[in-house]
This record gives sequence, structure tokens and C-alpha cells, in this order.
Amino acid sequence: MMTSSKGLIYLAVLALLASVCHTATGSNANDGDVTALAISVDTNGDDTASIPDFDGDGTIGFGDFVIFAGVFGARQGDEKYESTYDLNGDGEIGFSDFVVFAQNFGKDAPSPVVKIPDANLRPAIETALGKDSGAPITRAEMATMDSLEASDADIDDLTGLESAVNLTWLDLASNDITNVSVLEGLTNLTHLILSGNNITDLASLVANTGLGAGDTVDLSDNPLNVTSQSTHIPALQERGVSVSFTPSPPPSSPDLIVESPSVSDSTLTPGESFTLSATVRNQGAGAAAAATLRYYRSTNRTISMQDTQVDSDAVSSLAASGASAESISLTAPSSEGAYYYGACVATVTGESNTRNNCSGSSVVRVWDRSRVVKLLEEVGAQNPEEYAALAALSWIQDGVSASESYAISTLTKAALLTDKVFSALLEKPWIRDGLTADEASTID
Repeated sequence: MMTSSKGLIYLAVLALLASVCHTATGSNANDGDVTALAISVDTNGDDTASIPDFDGDGTIGFGDFVIFAGVFGARQGDEKYESTYDLNGDGEIGFSDFVVFAQNFGKDAPSPVVKIPDANLRPAIETALGKDSGAPITRAEMATMDSLEASDADIDDLTGLESAVNLTWLDLASNDITNVSVLEGLTNLTHLILSGNNITDLASLVANTGLGAGDTVDLSDNPLNVTSQSTHIPALQERGVSVSFTPSPPPSSPDLIVESPSVSDSTLTPGESFTLSATVRNQGAGAAAAATLRYYRSTNRTISMQDTQVDSDAVSSLAASGASAESISLTAPSSEGAYYYGACVATVTGESNTRNNCSGSSVVRVWDRSRVVKLLEEVGAQNPEEYAALAALSWIQDGVSASESYAISTLTKAALLTDKVFSALLEKPWIRDGLTADEASTID
């Protein structure tokens, strides 16, 4: 039996919990006063009042109750008073705080950390908040932003921005955005720039009740669907929103895209010849005039017309749904490294979408075999036994690929440093059996 003052508090709060839970079920008409009190509790707009997850386990449960009971009755100035438990911020951890706690008992508590899965959106937010790369970003921090500039950043997922509830100015121009549903709740926006994306539907912007007289929305250069142009935009304009947009062309327009870029050999020596192929397809409903296909080399996986052009080819006119396979002969760069190849087709008259004219990429890895031979010779000169072990590997005897040469580099550098490290590496199955490109990419 509990006889301490804390035990009495536990019993008292348990009784209150039973009373409030009983009231929530509506099974006792005499509890109406408690219901009225629960409804009238003033939380001062503090979001934390709705998530009293004191033990941080993600659920508002008995563990939180025990913690809360331990400080029940404390006031500002008392040793055990902490503002965390003063859910309504009135300076006392009392019955009204308990009502808030009881109303949330059994609920899951949302994580204070915001998930931002888009690898290009996150750096823009980190810069705006002055955060280190990869550092956790909380909802409270997101709510401090009143402006964000994230244009021309290859962003395609806006998840996480829903927590930036105080944004008034947002620039997301020239990205790859298709879904703007997270903007529905950003009711403080006054200037929204979404030009140059792939947005078709604007229902979420119409549902944003904060967009109104004097606000501006730039939607130019987006493939807006008929409903967005005939219903959504007029609805925003009727509320006084200034909307800029580019009317979509008639449905019989052409739409050229470049598909399936590939190379004849992905592992090359400097200056070695290879073939780059791609297919131009007209996915529009109207015929496309003859166009020029330009081939590009990039240092990253994204191909654009700003990359290094390496050649060009003529593409004949294409009927709706027509396709043309194209290819070109090229030589590998003189420097070792990974290079990405693709192509972009020039815009034709009346094209419905001019932001999808570039292909994906196909990688080419260039390496110098003489460098590997030199490394082997260094091992042979300083560690004859280790050299013999390397030479005995079948994949070295039969010739090595670019990725396997990476394994040789790892081995030889280790052999030159310490026999112990070299021997340990030589025991690895991927060293004995050879190394694939994917395996090589995982090694530091």
C-alpha cells in the first residue's frame, strides 16, 4: 500500500483519468462539467500541448502518465516544476494540464523530426535554416522559415514542406515537380513561383484557403490539364489571386522524347571507340517535323543541353507514336573516370511539352591498364610473395575490368603498406573471385 505523498498523487490522478475517460464515452451524464472543462482548456496555440509524449517512445501511454503524475501539482518556482509538463503554460501542472494529457492518452505522437526525402530539396532547406548537411530538422525549425528559394535544383518531391507553415514566399521554379499537394496547408503564402515544372493538376492550390486577394502564383511553362485551366485557375482568380500560366496547346500537338540511351561497351581505355545509341519517339497526338538529335557527355547522371555536346544527328519527321533509332560512333575521353552519355532532341513547332526532350544517361568508365601493370610491378619489386599471390588470381590472368582494377589498386596499396592488411584483403571472396562494378562502388 502506498503511503507517501507521491502515492496519494498517483491515486488522485488515476481517479481523474478514469473520470475523464468515462466522460469521453458519454456513459455518465453527471460528468458533463469535466467535459466542458476539457473542451475549454487553453493551450495557447502550443502544438506540444497535443503531444505529451514525455518518455519519447512515440506513444502517449502509461509511461508518460507515471512521469506526469510525478510532477502533478508543481508550480513555477518549485524544484520539480518543468515547463514540459505544463501543457497549457499557465505556470502550474494541474487539472487542466491533466485534461489535455487524458485527451491524448493512447494516441501516437508524431515525430518532431521532419522527413525530407528529396536529396535536392533538403540542401535548400538546410541553407535557409543555417543547418549542417544531414542534421535533423524539426517541425519547429521548419516553422521559422518565411521564405525559401529552391529553383533549378532538380527537385521532384516536396514532402517535408508541409511543416513550413509560415512560408510567405516560395520559389520552386524550373524543377521536376508534378505533385503540389503538400502546399495545400501553407496558408500564409503570398508569393508562389512554380513555373517550369511538370504540374498538371491544381486542385491542391484551390484547396489552400490562404490564397486570396493580392497573392501571386506563377504557373507558366507547366503542362496544365483542361480542368486546371478551365476550373482551378478561374477559381483562384475569383478570389483575387494573380495567376500566370501558359495555355496548353491543342491535343493534336507532337511531343518528342529520347529513350533508352545505351553504349556498346561500358569499360574503355582512353581513346577507345564505342557506339552511343538512343531512340527518339513522338508520344504526342500530332505529327512532329524533322529535328536534330544532339549527343552529350556529362559528369553526373542528369543529361541536359548545358552538358558537353559530343556530336549530333538528323532525325526525320515522326508521325504520332512514331519512333526512330539513332546511333553515333564516339571515342572515350583521355582521362580516367566515369562519364555519362545521353542525348537531347531539339524542340519542334507546336510541341506540347518542351521539358522532356532529354534522355537519361548511360555510364562509361575509362581506365588505364598501364597504371594497373605499374602497381603490380611495384608489388613484385617490394613483396615478391604477395605479387605471386596476385598473379595466381584467375581474373588477373584473364584480364581485368575497370571495376576489378579498383580491387587491384586496393590490394597493391595495402601490400606496399603492411603484409597483414594485404593478407586480410586477399582472404576476401570478392578479391579471390573477382569484383563486379556494383561491388566496387561500395568500397571506399
